[in-house]
Amino acid sequence: MFKHHIKIAFVLLCIPLMISAQEEDPLYSITEAELRDQIFFLASDELEGRDTGSEGFAIAALYAVTQFKMSGLEPIIVDKDGKETFLQSVPFFSYDISTKSVFTINSGAGETKLFHGDRMILFRTPSLDKNIFLDENPVFLGYGIDDPEIGWSDYDGVDVRGKVIIMCGGAPSKEGEPVLSPQKDRFYRNFGQSANARIVSAVKHGVSAVVFVPDPQMAENWSNLSSSMIRRQFTLQLKENSEVDFPSVFFVHPEAVTEMLKNAGYDWTHGDHDYKPAVLEKIKVSCIVERENEEETICKNVVSLLPGTDPELKEEYIVLHAHLDHLGLNSRGQVMNGADDNASGSAAVLEIAEALAMKPAKRSFLFVLFTGEEKGTLGSEWFVTNLPMPEEKIVLNAAVDMVGRKSTRKPDVIYVVAEGAGKDRLFDIARKANESRVQADIDFSLNEMDPDGHIMRCDLRPFLVKNIPSLLFTRGFMSPVYHSTRDDAETLNYNKIEKASRLLYLVLAEAGNR
Repeated sequence: MFKHHIKIAFVLLCIPLMISAQEEDPLYSITEAELRDQIFFLASDELEGRDTGSEGFAIAALYAVTQFKMSGLEPIIVDKDGKETFLQSVPFFSYDISTKSVFTINSGAGETKLFHGDRMILFRTPSLDKNIFLDENPVFLGYGIDDPEIGWSDYDGVDVRGKVIIMCGGAPSKEGEPVLSPQKDRFYRNFGQSANARIVSAVKHGVSAVVFVPDPQMAENWSNLSSSMIRRQFTLQLKENSEVDFPSVFFVHPEAVTEMLKNAGYDWTHGDHDYKPAVLEKIKVSCIVERENEEETICKNVVSLLPGTDPELKEEYIVLHAHLDHLGLNSRGQVMNGADDNASGSAAVLEIAEALAMKPAKRSFLFVLFTGEEKGTLGSEWFVTNLPMPEEKIVLNAAVDMVGRKSTRKPDVIYVVAEGAGKDRLFDIARKANESRVQADIDFSLNEMDPDGHIMRCDLRPFLVKNIPSLLFTRGFMSPVYHSTRDDAETLNYNKIEKASRLLYLVLAEAGNR
């Protein structure tokens, strides 16, 4: 019965594409109705949240292949049998972290052992080593803030490369009053957003592991916090000697670490801003990981090619991508459909690909829907290290990630973020195209506020590591339904998705012809 319904959905959802191909202006082939149809399918309960390696994800990937084929796109990936395909195999090794896994702290006060799922959560480890680390001199980084906009960096004057760093949540204060501006204070006290930003900063500074200690107020809800963070681990089956550039990430209950820091002369629980980041000389931390339910899994990136029309420029490529995966089922077995995150971006890619195929540009385009973004941008990591062309041939990559939900402060805003060569020219193209054809509410302010925080925690990161210019369209804020069971298709703002998709189409069409 399940497969019968899926077959019917394939037929029904392909009809809008055939109708829209008759339109003369490709821009107007991108419609709310088609985007709605795409998202309602991808974010349906039947696909069970499109988790990496799941049947629901496999169905979503085959659906995307069908859409690309109907738009007239071509395969470019060569499989192990030498045949061209739209599906790039991504080999994963997955496992659960056992509650026997232990994080050990040795100090002058003795030895403290913290077990996974109790007062310690091993949130992510890209390493398959049983001994993740042994560090005799971890670095205390206070709040771990690295924010050029406010001229504040806890990394200044401290060598953290290859080190274990310990940072706490919340924001600094003095005598009970915030030290930072109201906007920044709210940001750093927001656990989800600020944890991501701080971990991204740690990645940039080359640390080996992050020990993140939520502020005491957040830790009052520790049981809920831990249940939401314990998840199955995925790592790429990397070639021998391949390097992993993402650190292991631990969340540790404040009570388990406060005494250690006091013994080292620090007491940050009161929010005092006068702390000084420094090496903890008499502290040794180590971790032993026990794995269980180990499994090798093959999942797929969906990749399609639109050849360029110019004899010379067609050898240059623009990549447009979104992540197709989401989180699957929560710990209670409830579906997390991921309508905004990121069925909205995936639908935008499908619609923009169709529009660009109606009037191909001089340069070639690759359209990619990644797996494994929610596992740590693993699908895009694999793609960038296994490109179907030399990396220097990619002149631009663009991503669409969560463009379908309203915010309270700026309901219809679409944030445009870029990094790398030519970003000012991209902004200029976007402004002019928006004024003349779309009239969306676009905002460039994230480029000054937090460009790395947004770009480096999505699938643009592996491209940026290769110095490939990058462009991101996003809603730029964390909704209360983010990563929850309430991110459903009927709750999205389809006019906003249409405008974001049309504007990005115009930007890419211009970039493809310049």
